[in-house]
Amino acid sequence: MSAETAVSIVIPAYDRAEFLRAAAESVLEQDHERLELIIVDDGSTDGTPELVAALEGEWAARPGRLRTTRHGNIGQARSTNRGWQLAGGELLGYLSSDDTLLPGAIPALVAALAERPEAVAAYADFELIDEAGGAVDRFRLEQFTVRDALLAHDPIVGPGAIFRRELLDRIDGMDPGFPTNVDFEFWLRVGLEGPLAHVPEVLAGYRVHEGMTSTDARGPEMAARAVALLDHFYALPGLSTELGEVRDRAYRAAYLAGALVASGTPMESDGRFYLADRRARRVSNRHAERDAEAEVAELRAELAKLAEQTAAGRAARREALAECEERIAALSARLEAKQQELIALEQRLANVAYESASLPRRLARRARAVLNRREAQRGGVR
Repeated sequence: MSAETAVSIVIPAYDRAEFLRAAAESVLEQDHERLELIIVDDGSTDGTPELVAALEGEWAARPGRLRTTRHGNIGQARSTNRGWQLAGGELLGYLSSDDTLLPGAIPALVAALAERPEAVAAYADFELIDEAGGAVDRFRLEQFTVRDALLAHDPIVGPGAIFRRELLDRIDGMDPGFPTNVDFEFWLRVGLEGPLAHVPEVLAGYRVHEGMTSTDARGPEMAARAVALLDHFYALPGLSTELGEVRDRAYRAAYLAGALVASGTPMESDGRFYLADRRARRVSNRHAERDAEAEVAELRAELAKLAEQTAAGRAARREALAECEERIAALSARLEAKQQELIALEQRLANVAYESASLPRRLARRARAVLNRREAQRGGVR
């Protein structure tokens, strides 16, 4: 695998004419001979068709470098899948129409897969760029594992990643059922197929701008989909025991991510939910690494706070338990008194029943006594 390896990058585009040229040229100008870019216009209504036509004219001198197609609006996942179906490369990738590749990205990613034949995909670090293309932050990513991605509820893989073509036969491309987190769902399934090679260089740009669909009025829908994605993932057959063991923690991360997305939390590194587990300090330039002593001191303070909260919770539980025991004792005393009353009542009922049963006999004896006296009186008179 070398410069002779055929690589196909798909850019699905929908109404992104202002950023599409930068994205397309960042791929077309890569120093890799056997590289094709496929722009899939997903029914754009802005100036995208005219821009694509202009790019075709500019790159006409390099046949096969740029291919384009257009269809009615069917969404990012289906458009990307259609582009991959048209692709001729041994290695495939995609790039959002507002992101960019840095010079040398494709050669570096191809080399990473050549060095690691067991890897199914390769990805690199990336920088956060503004609308004008200026870098505002850099992300030094960790090694991707499905477990870590689930626990962070983050795909980890950034823009510009590539993967081996044979993966498509096993994972069937992107899933259009997850339009707001299609990348995350895709890379989770890729990760189930094998390891990913990480290139520790900044080789792509992730653009943040007002037109992004990541956080907007669809926040509640996106929050629901964060949980739905895990429902979908954990329904897949053959998941490892390790992934099953972190299921509850993965759902907690999804609930947290969904809540913050629904509330409109910004997507910059200082607004991402993963600040809660210190991930931003490890990957973002905005959050400088702190010395070990400071980290230990902070952790000790947090542990002391947790211990205090735990002690307070235990004291509250003891008070509540004592109150419950007092109430149980009072109820037991009342129950005992009621039982004694019941016994006395039962005795009275027994006495009444006995008296009721003996009454006929007593009446009969009294009647016989009266008759006997009368008989005696009659005999005396005679």
